[in-house]
Amino acid sequence: MSIAFRGLGLVSCLGPDLDAAVAAVAAGRMPEPAWRRIDGVERPYRAIARAGDDAWTRNLDLSRAAAEQALAGLSWSERAETAVFVGSSSYTVNAIEQAWPAYGPAAGSFGGMAEVLRRELGLVGPALGLSSACTSGLSALAAAQQALSLGRLRRVLVLGLEFENRLSLAGFAALGLLSTTACRPLDPARDGLVLGEAAAALLVEAAEDGTGERLLSLVQRTDSHSATGLNPDGAPVAQAIGQALAAAGLPAEALDLVKLQAAGSPANDVIEARALSRVFAAPPRLLSLKPWLGHCLGASGPAELALLLGCWRAGFTPGTGCELDRDPELGLELPAGNAPAIPRHALFQILGFGGSLACAVLASGRPE
Repeated sequence: MSIAFRGLGLVSCLGPDLDAAVAAVAAGRMPEPAWRRIDGVERPYRAIARAGDDAWTRNLDLSRAAAEQALAGLSWSERAETAVFVGSSSYTVNAIEQAWPAYGPAAGSFGGMAEVLRRELGLVGPALGLSSACTSGLSALAAAQQALSLGRLRRVLVLGLEFENRLSLAGFAALGLLSTTACRPLDPARDGLVLGEAAAALLVEAAEDGTGERLLSLVQRTDSHSATGLNPDGAPVAQAIGQALAAAGLPAEALDLVKLQAAGSPANDVIEARALSRVFAAPPRLLSLKPWLGHCLGASGPAELALLLGCWRAGFTPGTGCELDRDPELGLELPAGNAPAIPRHALFQILGFGGSLACAVLASGRPE
């Protein structure tokens, strides 16, 4: 069963709402990163330019801001039929770092944050919190898709939330995974991830017709090769792509765009390239949104989906926004500039820490 994207919302380093983010991408305005000193080393970070009285208040303000964008135009009776599913890899750990237990149990549980937001937004449906590392936001979307397909819910507000915290920054730095320069996906000079924060919202319903942007399929798998990394041969990623295509009823040749994970990891970018070589004789246009948003961990799926769909609604397909050199080992290119064409079908994938994989097939609703 396909589902339709009714509303979109985004608060990110690109601005306070989705319109500002789309305008920045359309104009090629790549924001300067913030910098964070970790273990004596300065590292770039994609921060939201919005202060708060404290971490908990800031978390709620940013979450509400993204949610209200997606809920715009929804009547109060429709809100009474709307559930909220939240995906995040860190939830409110920043509030815990700052002043636990001042904010109570809600600051320390997945479901607690979802329940607080349900009340704050005046929604009446169930609240659910999920965490599966970097695929958390897409796990929430997959749960929404299943609930809608079973007829259990009328609509679901899917939120992907990731807020700056010391645990994530220090943890990824300790693993040697963070860049000291910039996000350069698929580039031979890539030296690691640039983390970021975002609050993103997707209001989804069962698709009643073939118009508008739709999620045709969403497949989740686990690559159990190791506790932290993916299988170097790329086979599990390729299998997930194949399953997503089969569930959507499409051959690989029907795809006009592949939105990659491509976060600038020296190892994982190679694995993703190997996976593509197993699926495509020649891949279609490729895209990474990590240079724009940073790697927003559990919020990556909804944040990048909102930005991509927002650009489609504005009449263009985004590029990476930065000039990248071709790595001969990978043989792939990421166009820097935007394209006026809107793809009919796109593959959208997020590859997570610990081997969590999520591959989705999207339809833009563009006619033949």
